Amino acid sequence: FNLYNEHKSKHMSFFHFDLYRLKDSWEVDFVGFEEFGGFQGISIIEWWPIAKEYFPGNSFHVQISMDDFSERKYQIQRLSAS
Repeated sequence: FNLYNEHKSKHMSFFHFDLYRLKDSWEVDFVGFEEFGGFQGISIIEWWPIAKEYFPGNSFHVQISMDDFSERKYQIQRLSAS
């Protein structure tokens, strides 16, 4: 599986991280997650709690839920700085 993919647009890059298979915080260190901190762009991280100590102070948690197939709800919360 891919730990991350980069998606480039005309104006910026988006980085998609999927940490699903990482089970312990030591695995986050093992794969070198902290090295990704220098990326310029927007990072979207699935299964984020395992790596939250690496997040900068300008991080947000976005939760997406669906009541039915035609409507989505978004909750956005600023994460406190580590």
